[in-house]
Amino acid sequence: MYEPGDFQLEIPYSEKNFQLLDSDMLLVHGINIGIPDPGTLKAVEKASDNGTVKDTITLSGVTGLDMLNWRVAIPPSESAYDTISSSPVETVMKHYVDSHLVNPTNTDRALSNLIIGTDKVLGDSINYYMRYEKIGEELSNIAQSYGLRHDIYIDKALKKLVYDVFEGTDHSAEQSENNRVIFSRKLENILEQGYTKSSKNYANHAIVGGSGTGTSRIIQEVGTETGFNRREVFISDSSSSLEDLTQTGNEAIEKYKKTESIPAKVYNKKNAEYGVDWDLGDKVTVISEKYGKTLHLRVTEVTENYSSKGLELDVTFGDPIPTILDALKSKFQEYESLKNV
Repeated sequence: MYEPGDFQLEIPYSEKNFQLLDSDMLLVHGINIGIPDPGTLKAVEKASDNGTVKDTITLSGVTGLDMLNWRVAIPPSESAYDTISSSPVETVMKHYVDSHLVNPTNTDRALSNLIIGTDKVLGDSINYYMRYEKIGEELSNIAQSYGLRHDIYIDKALKKLVYDVFEGTDHSAEQSENNRVIFSRKLENILEQGYTKSSKNYANHAIVGGSGTGTSRIIQEVGTETGFNRREVFISDSSSSLEDLTQTGNEAIEKYKKTESIPAKVYNKKNAEYGVDWDLGDKVTVISEKYGKTLHLRVTEVTENYSSKGLELDVTFGDPIPTILDALKSKFQEYESLKNV
């Protein structure tokens, strides 16, 4: 939803299949794009119990959104930063894709088949600036902070790759405007489910350091909690604008919030059909009779498994627990922030 996903393709071995996959290509499934990772093509012979040999080819990679990480934000020649001010979140995100992947000043940086979807001006008005950061990583942070989904998909009619930003639809039982999508064992559309709640890396009070050094550095605090309930985090920024520093603080508090999620295997059935009644980024209702929980959560992860059994779905409702890699990235960012105190 926020970051590139990954895929793994396993097919029977044949000389044609091997030669086809052993080349630079984009894989397409529906409108979704897969980019093979270098060095992940494997041909394997496996002997079964009855003595027959099964030849397979396995190819893994990442989804199309990873293209955004092929470019960094190079500032205009007359500026220290590539800056966009007082614009909706979607407009900000598309500005950086346009400036560095679609219509860059240096045309050698352009991806000729990539276009940008119509701007629907989604999200709050924000200010943002970059300087040599990876475009994909920064846009993923923005998407997560403001609850938007972004993707690169293929438009087969135009024969183009399209970057676009989406706002999930509310299908929860809390509303009545859209069709409601409810998952529970009683409705027989959940096969397995768990429940996780985490306060790992939790912070509710951001101390944001702006421009300046030492005692002359601008400091802006964001948050209202006090005493035992207060959890602080320091964020480094370079802006001298209190509005910008407040925005950075609010984004940090959203990033370091407590998480609650339900990982589940779901049945793709009538009234809860994936891609028809609900999709990645939508808000739905999940009922866990065992844990006594009724939660209205956004769908943040979907794993599609295709086999002889048909389509099987592993879904994460709500924000997933941070991984070890997430924790390392967070610690590195904190270290970078503290270097500039």
